[in-house]
Amino acid sequence: MRANRAQQLLLLELAAIDTKILQLEKQAKTPAEKAVYEAKSAALKPLRQNLLVLQREFDLLGGEIKRAQNEIDAVVKRIVRNKTQLASAQDAKLTQNLTAEQEQLSARKTKLEDAQLELLEKAEGLEAQISAAAADLKTAGAELVSAETKLSQAQQRIATELSELKSERAGQSAEITGELLAEYEQIRAHSGIGAAAFKNGVSAASNMKLSPGAVAELASAAEDEICYCPDTGAILVRV
Repeated sequence: MRANRAQQLLLLELAAIDTKILQLEKQAKTPAEKAVYEAKSAALKPLRQNLLVLQREFDLLGGEIKRAQNEIDAVVKRIVRNKTQLASAQDAKLTQNLTAEQEQLSARKTKLEDAQLELLEKAEGLEAQISAAAADLKTAGAELVSAETKLSQAQQRIATELSELKSERAGQSAEITGELLAEYEQIRAHSGIGAAAFKNGVSAASNMKLSPGAVAELASAAEDEICYCPDTGAILVRV
């Protein structure tokens, strides 16, 4: 097959466009921003779970505090009732019994109040942890939104660049003769590289220096003769 120098150079430009398209299509599948987005998304789950665990623990603690308060109220009620009975008691034995019970109730009340105080202090600590966990979750959520925005922008940028390159490719293809273009497309479909430059004895298709025999053969070929890379089969454009 033969094609003039201008056509061969146009083919080389088309190959450069196709290389860019392939690179962008690869980027479109796994843009760098996607990994960041996935990492931020994955980081949310343990933060949510931690907050839920803390809130559940706080709710359970609240139940314990309420039960402790109910017990204290019951003891206080009994103490008040005993005081009333003591004020009007005339029987020595009853007075002795009520006095002993009051001492027991007072000790019980002190013990319950101490336990309740510990629960309240624990609840205060949990509230601080919940506040910090909620703040971490909010920050992580904002980072995820930012990562999602950047991913969307990257995808849109890639889509725009691909659209522009494909339009450029259509224009470039239209300037190449049908037979040469068909040959290029067939080779590209088979090996992935349709055409590449040949310079200083090196094939850009294989990135290898060709044998002296192959170099001599290419050097002796007519300017309009289509030459091929012996390793990849790609069309070699002598530059």
